[in-house]
Amino acid sequence: MALPSIDSLKKTTEQSVGFVEWLVDQLRKKSWVSLLMLLNSVILAFGNQKVLAALIGSIRGDEYLEAHPIPSNYWIYWLVTVAGIFLLAFIIAYITLPKTASPGLALSGRSAIKGLTAFGFNDAELFERLGRSRMIRDVLNALCDPGFRFGILSGESGCGKSSFLQAGIWPRLEARQHQALYVQRNELQPLESIRYAIHDQFDIPYEQLEILALAPLLEFTATYQQQPEHPKALILILDQFEQFFTHQRYKEDRKPFIEALSAWYRQQPPHPVKILVGLRSDLAGRMIELQNALGYSLGPNQNFMLEKFEPGAAAEVFRTIVKRESIECDDAFIEELCADELANPRDGLVSPVDLQILAWMIAGGDASERGWFDRAAFQRFGGLEGLLNRFLERILKSRETDERRQSVLKVLLALIDLDNNLRAGVLTESELQQKLAASLAPTEVIEALQCLAHPDVRLVTPRPKGEEPGFELAHERIIAAIRSLAGVALTEADQANQLLQRRVNEWLGNDRSARFLLSWRELRRILKQKPYLAWQPGERQKKALIELSRRRYQHALVGIAGLLLLGTVGYGLSFLPQVQIWQVKKELVELNEKARRPGIQKQSALALATTGALDQAIDIANRIDDAEDRAQTLRALAKSAVELNQPDKAAAMLDKLRVAAEKIDDARDRAKILTALARIVIEPDYSINKSQWLNRLSHSTRRVADSIQRDSVWVFLSQQAALLNNWSQAREFADQISSESAKLDALSRILLAWGTSQSEDNK
Repeated sequence: MALPSIDSLKKTTEQSVGFVEWLVDQLRKKSWVSLLMLLNSVILAFGNQKVLAALIGSIRGDEYLEAHPIPSNYWIYWLVTVAGIFLLAFIIAYITLPKTASPGLALSGRSAIKGLTAFGFNDAELFERLGRSRMIRDVLNALCDPGFRFGILSGESGCGKSSFLQAGIWPRLEARQHQALYVQRNELQPLESIRYAIHDQFDIPYEQLEILALAPLLEFTATYQQQPEHPKALILILDQFEQFFTHQRYKEDRKPFIEALSAWYRQQPPHPVKILVGLRSDLAGRMIELQNALGYSLGPNQNFMLEKFEPGAAAEVFRTIVKRESIECDDAFIEELCADELANPRDGLVSPVDLQILAWMIAGGDASERGWFDRAAFQRFGGLEGLLNRFLERILKSRETDERRQSVLKVLLALIDLDNNLRAGVLTESELQQKLAASLAPTEVIEALQCLAHPDVRLVTPRPKGEEPGFELAHERIIAAIRSLAGVALTEADQANQLLQRRVNEWLGNDRSARFLLSWRELRRILKQKPYLAWQPGERQKKALIELSRRRYQHALVGIAGLLLLGTVGYGLSFLPQVQIWQVKKELVELNEKARRPGIQKQSALALATTGALDQAIDIANRIDDAEDRAQTLRALAKSAVELNQPDKAAAMLDKLRVAAEKIDDARDRAKILTALARIVIEPDYSINKSQWLNRLSHSTRRVADSIQRDSVWVFLSQQAALLNNWSQAREFADQISSESAKLDALSRILLAWGTSQSEDNK
């Protein structure tokens, strides 16, 4: 048997890795339809009766297959299983996949109807027929002039600046011995956007670009893979440059790039790269900041204004667009439509994007089905009023539920800079998910993006952001319609903005006192509308107020969580035997304080003593009314103290008993208890200093007021000392006796102890 070749092993490994990665990706995306169809394919391939028999035979052996044959009706169950899985996959696909019913027109790459999408590099020939040929020629002549270094192309939103630069200028520079670098600005740092564009368009490794500043970066790009005998100038086209000012809001943020541009502009001899900037005319005044830094003064061949169409030119462009889609139209009505309906009442001009939107709607409506567009079709269409609103409503109606409609609106609003009524730039999928985390699940964001970027919709344009895929609002022209359609959501957002502005003013006006931080309800209300908050003016202060308020409640939540944890741990610990016994002790002491029952008191005191709670035991013993019971109890406690076999602890506990005995008022009772305490010296195996203990008891005996009772204790103490063979101590105790009869009793006991000890010695 021939061994497999290295190439075949490598190919098999790569295919296996690819399958595993695909399977993991499907599991992460929860693509149940794909997974069910994979399962069905496996069952179809290996569940066939013959294949299954062969597998069992090869694994278990033919003997096993003969003993356990496959049932004859197995094929029925096999077919039912396959059909059932297929039906389940079909139902899931029907429920979950977005509808593809066209709310607009599915456009081909070379279609003249682009809707809200700009014409691209490959649309150059088509775009030149749409009324811009003269402007293209003028701008190209200026760009290719040897004296040109820096210029601006401005125009109103919707006049087609991006289409003009991408499909009009960029493709034609090659024929004029120039090469172009097209950069569409986004929220990345400008230099980063330029590097990524060079990497994509010139196929230069990014590692070679990331260490270069602007001037050497452009010079390196201009000379990269150039033929010395046919040098080509490089023209850097910076489209949508207004985003440079909206995303770098503060002057210090814009300073690095402006300084880099200034270094490029002032380089001597002049740098071989030319720059053309495209931006909205209402923000062209912001270019004064660059003009002051670079020190340039633009003439008519460096400052271009892209105008909207005159009504007659607009009618001609519109006819060209719709006829390419095989839709005939009433020429007279088109002239009237452009002059009366599409022309802006302020300047009488027609925006190219309005032509595209109208053509898009016609191509996707009844007029396209009949191939004819005239006044009657226009009236059936509903006129021009609210054109974009109706288009958006049409898209939303294709969404099955209110939640799915809301998800589309929220994603559209997240792609808008509501402060400046501009596009928010290119946002990646993860950035949108993070921005909308308070109101949408990640899967809802992904599904809404798929719907908005669909060829039938194209309200969102996929664009790269660095090395990641991103998404951008197709055109600023639809911002007003989105805001109008999302009136309810924006009402809540406006209320949140008003609340935030008022509360930040109160906070700042009170020296940023913690008392004026947002309440929990206010914070939730504001955070819920976070994607739609207008941060200007006072962005830093607003964000600081939100962050401090959030931190305060985070600390509070941590504290509450800690208390709950402690409570839970405490509740769990309450079931430990040690805790249960502690509760028993506590309850036993409380009950003994309420009711005095001599038999129970003695039992309680002894029980407490056995567990080491001698203080509570002594307290209960001292409250026993009967002197005899009290003495017996204290003596039992003394025994328990001595039996601890811990000399220091036992001595301390015995001292507590002795002090307790001193507090007894009745002289007879006190004498009995002291005598009981003295008895422990004759108990065997008690590891205490017995002579020292007798001395301590002698001090307590002196405090016994009644002489008779005091003498009886001295008699007993002298006897105990004699039993310890401490004759001097026994004699000292006997000398304390005042009564002659008691002293005789003590001396006789001392002698008796002496005689007993001598007899034992003689034995």
